[in-house]
Amino acid sequence: MRALNEKSFLTGIVINLGVLIGVFFMWKLKKVGFYIYTIFQIIWITLPFLVQAIYNAYWGDTYFGLLILPVFFSTITFITLFAVNLKYMVN
Repeated sequence: MRALNEKSFLTGIVINLGVLIGVFFMWKLKKVGFYIYTIFQIIWITLPFLVQAIYNAYWGDTYFGLLILPVFFSTITFITLFAVNLKYMVN
C-alpha cells in the first residue's frame, strides 16, 4: 500500500508541475502554455475515473463520481475562460 501511495504522490507532483508550467507560459502570454495546461488538466480529470475503474474491477463497486464533479466543472470553466482569451496570446 505504501508503494501505491508513493506512486500516487509522484503522479500528482508531475501533473501539478505540468499545470504550473502551463500557467507560467500563459502568464507570459504564450499560446503553448494554454495547450500544456489543457493537456495536464484533462489528465488530472480522467485519472480518478481510471483509478476508480481499476478499483471496481478488483475490489468491488464503490462510486465517487459525485466527488469529482465540482473539479470537473471548475476545470472545464477555466479551460473555457483561457480559450476565450487565447487570441491575446502570441506564439
